[in-house]
Amino acid sequence: MTSDVAMPSWMVRAASPPASAPRPKRGKAGNHKEKADQLLVIIAKLALTTARQAAQLESVCYTTMFISEAEGSLGQVCRKSGIDYDGESKRLREKVAGGESVDFKARGPPHVHLFGAIIKRSMEITAPGGGTPKADGHNIFLEYWQQVTAAKKPQEIAEQSLHCKYRKARTTGEEAKGVLSFVLNSRVPSANSQYPILVDYLVKVEKAEAVHGPAPRGPLEREAGSLLQALNQF
Repeated sequence: MTSDVAMPSWMVRAASPPASAPRPKRGKAGNHKEKADQLLVIIAKLALTTARQAAQLESVCYTTMFISEAEGSLGQVCRKSGIDYDGESKRLREKVAGGESVDFKARGPPHVHLFGAIIKRSMEITAPGGGTPKADGHNIFLEYWQQVTAAKKPQEIAEQSLHCKYRKARTTGEEAKGVLSFVLNSRVPSANSQYPILVDYLVKVEKAEAVHGPAPRGPLEREAGSLLQALNQF
């Protein structure tokens, strides 16, 4: 014999399967596309602003010079330094793919090789007037580089080298030129002793031309700006 016993309401609710939560209403597809377009415009404007700020900061921190890329010039030496570094990177990656153990840090960052190439070049070229770089005091470069490379750790060599970078200049209808930039080292003040020597060498021997102010807008900046103008968003 069974008896009907009324269950408390809270037990009834606990025994019942939970009701599915209502799905949030989705906006119209047109609204999503409009917001996405607005977001893309904001990102493009932000990228252009950031690029300009970086160019202005670099113009303050770096000393930048135009140098010739003619045959046998310093520009050719700087470019070859980058090509050789990239080639060595490829060879090391191939060794890793072949199962060999490779210490990538042992060769140091690219600017060490570029700075070393500039120093080697300064010791090989003959200065105007028949004097050699050594007679003009550029042998200090070599003495300093010997001290730097005597360091045992790659990180020490990197810190004691002037941070240099090089790229091909965007010039049309003119002699091929490159852009060499270098910055003072705030962490290792002794490295800065080479700064005035490097500037003097570049101007007097390599006939470098100092560049002032932020770099002009690059191709991507110009293209993005043109698209924003076409959309009446800039």
